[in-house]
Formats: sequence, structure tokens, C-alpha cells
Amino acid sequence: MTQLVFASTFYQAVSLAAMVDAGQIGTPGERRILVTSNNAPAPELAPDIPEMLGANSVLSRFDAVHSWNDLIEPLHPKDFSFGITHQPMYSRYVGRELGLTADEPIELLLESLPYAPAGTFATLFPHAPISVHSDGLMSYGPSRRGMPQHVKQRLTTLHYTDLVPGLAPQLLIEESPVLNAIDPSHMRSVFGELVPLIEPILLERGIRPQDGTAVVLGQYIASLGLIDHEEEIALHTSMVDAAAERGCTRIIFKPHPASHQQTVTRMAQRAAGLGIEFCTADVPVSAEVLFEILRPALVVSCFSTALATADAMYGIPAIAVGTEALMKDLAPFENSNRVPLVIADYLYGSLHTPDTQELQALTNTVAYCMQPELLADRRDLAEDFLRDASMAEVQRYFKRRRLTKLDLPGRLPPREPRTGIVYRAKRVARRGLRTVSGLVRKPNRGR
Repeated sequence: MTQLVFASTFYQAVSLAAMVDAGQIGTPGERRILVTSNNAPAPELAPDIPEMLGANSVLSRFDAVHSWNDLIEPLHPKDFSFGITHQPMYSRYVGRELGLTADEPIELLLESLPYAPAGTFATLFPHAPISVHSDGLMSYGPSRRGMPQHVKQRLTTLHYTDLVPGLAPQLLIEESPVLNAIDPSHMRSVFGELVPLIEPILLERGIRPQDGTAVVLGQYIASLGLIDHEEEIALHTSMVDAAAERGCTRIIFKPHPASHQQTVTRMAQRAAGLGIEFCTADVPVSAEVLFEILRPALVVSCFSTALATADAMYGIPAIAVGTEALMKDLAPFENSNRVPLVIADYLYGSLHTPDTQELQALTNTVAYCMQPELLADRRDLAEDFLRDASMAEVQRYFKRRRLTKLDLPGRLPPREPRTGIVYRAKRVARRGLRTVSGLVRKPNRGR
């Protein structure tokens, strides 16, 4: 048996390495081949997994590593697909490039289905059983759409890192996969391997452990079309304020690879105005390695998965900034970032004393409202939660127009009928008021 593993982020690669070390995927003596995919809009400008600092250590768990981008060039992984008539040809081609023999038994361990590139890869091997490994907080959100029958009938297991102990994932739950939780300590061990490789680079840049340090993690939210560039800068400067309010005297900012230089400049200016030391860790490495080396007093971001890893793996206090406003702007309601945003707000905002059962009910209900057709059996649970929730909580986590569309508690009141004596009287009164106020021009009879 050969295991074909598909991943597109370094975080996923570390998670997979942790599963191997824990003995939770594959069997002894089984050949394990990793296929990496660079899904950046311009892959040639962004590092692939093997090009990340410390990748050799992480990838040593695999017998071979191949690039999906190289196999399908010049096509982009998000765009490449094929019709059923071409499936045998592509299957033979990819199998040959990966060193598979004819009729060799294989199993697939893939990232999120059913979208490309993982969904396309699954189609290449129509008889192989499929397990899915999830990516951080995204595992707690629902599937974005249903899967083809030929894929979902092969699904066996969902592997996920237990970043919120006791919280069950929603991903693919409609297919009832076996849930395999990975203890975060296994991932921390893998990140720990990277410290000797990364620490000298940080020291060269003057970044070393120091009391009162906060690590601020940048997020490129403007790319989602939710806020504009200036609002994104304001969000990041508010992260500086949050660190200052907690008494931190130094900020290490890890920018998103696509962050604008103006964001860094404005954050540095705000820190200087508050008397806080500011420096940038612009190093292509996971935030968790910074946590391992710097042991900061605080981690600040918006809804990054690293807030949860700081808490679950390292016991570092974490703060989520700007989540309430972003939840109101996130569209459409089924946007896959919604559940990670809700979790970050609930656990690391300032509103709640965390309770796992309450958070489970909340995420179940949000997931149902996102995907009511896939999760139709959750309707009664959603109604119960919304019926008991306060209006403040409903308005924070749900859009009332969405609840109205689904006819759930918290819906908007019915609109007044646009007929009848009362409506006509109001209409006449409004028209008269506008005329008196000069807001309505009298029609020009000469035209």
C-alpha cells in the first residue's frame, strides 16, 4: 500500500508530520509520498512548502516529495480540472510521475474537499479510500458544498488538530467520517525541530527573547474585499493599542506575506507614540516557531489560527482584535472564514467567559445557517440555541436577514403590508412633508 498525501501550506505539512510521529496515519513500512501545491495567485512569487525555512526537517517523514504545480504547468492548481473522458490519461500520467506501478494499491490523504486542487487529485484515483486532514480553525467550520458521490462514498476519516479541546469539528460532518483528533503537543514537537535553524536568523536581526514582548500577527483581510486598505491599517494599529493596554513594552510584528509596507510604517509610528519598541520579523517561517523561540507574554491578531495555537500549544494569552466589526462585514454569510472568526471572537475577544458547550452550540448554529441544506438535521438545535440566546448575542454572530430567510428565531419582524388605509395615510403624510421641506420638485409642465 502507498499513501499519497496532498498539502498546500507549511502548517499542513507540520500537522502531517505530527500525525506521522504520533503513529496516527499510515502503517509501518508503508510508502508515503507528499504532493505539494502552491495555490498563491502568482505561485512563482510565493514560496512552495519545500522552499520554506526548515522544510527539509519536516519533509523527512516522506519517502518522496513532488510538486503539483510542476506536474500541471503552466496551469494553476485552482483552475486545473478535466472531463471524465480524460481521467484515464491523466491518471496514468500522474501515477508514472509519482513512481506508482500499475494497479498499485493506494490510499489518499487530502486537504479540504471537494474543491480543486484536492478534489481534482481525488478524481485521478477513483478507487482509493480517502482521508482528509484539516487546516487549523477551518476544521470547525462546515463544508462549503456537497461532494460528488464518487468522492464522498470513499471518505473514511477526518484528521484535525485539537486546538479547542472538547470542540467537535463541522467539516464534512454530513458524511459522518471517523474523527481523529491530533494532540497539539505533537505539532509543537515538530515546530521545535525548526528552532536551531531559525533562531540564528532572528538573532542576526536583533530579535531575541525579552520580557514584556507581544507578537502581533498580520492578516491580509483587504484581499477578501471586506475592508479597504486604510481600514486594514487601522485594524493593525489597533492591535498595537491592544498590546499596549496589556502592559507590553515591545512588539514583534509578523506581517502577512502580502502586507503593504505602509501597514508596517503606521504600526511603527503608533508604537513609537506609545513608547513601545517595535520590530518586524519578516521571515518565511510559521508564527509557532516565533512562539517557541521568543516565549512572548501576549499574542495579538484578528482571527488567525495562530491565536489558538498560542493558547493550546504554548499557554500564551491571546487577544482577538476587530472581530465584531468584521463579522458584520463578512459576506456572503456562508463565507468559510466565518466560523474561525466566531471562535476567535468567542475565545479571545472580551465578551465571554469561555464555555465549550456553549461554543459548540454556537458553532453548530452558525454552521447550520451557513449551509442549511447540507446540515438540515441541525435545524432543531439551531432553533433551540437562537430561542434561548440574548438579542445582543444573536446580533453579534448572525445577520437577522439570514435568520429571516431561514425563518429562525431572531428573524426580523414582518414588514407592514404596502396596502390599506394606514399605509396610504403614511405615504400621503411623507409626501406632504417632503413638499413642504422643498425636497420634492413640482413637475415642470413645460417639458
